[in-house]
Amino acid sequence: CGSGHCHIVPYWAERLGKQELTARQASPRGGTLYCRLEGDRVLMAGRAALFSVAELMLEGGEP
Repeated sequence: CGSGHCHIVPYWAERLGKQELTARQASPRGGTLYCRLEGDRVLMAGRAALFSVAELMLEGGEP
């Protein structure tokens, strides 16, 4: 999950002395994530699959 990688990338970046890491997503769909630590942000790249489409209705506004 992307949010999990955002938590562990800073830890491993510091431990390994690297700013760029490659991670393997251990799930049925699997995948490879390319992560880069930039200050207090984690940038991630990789292939993605559309999971769902939705429309939000906000009170007093248009969709």
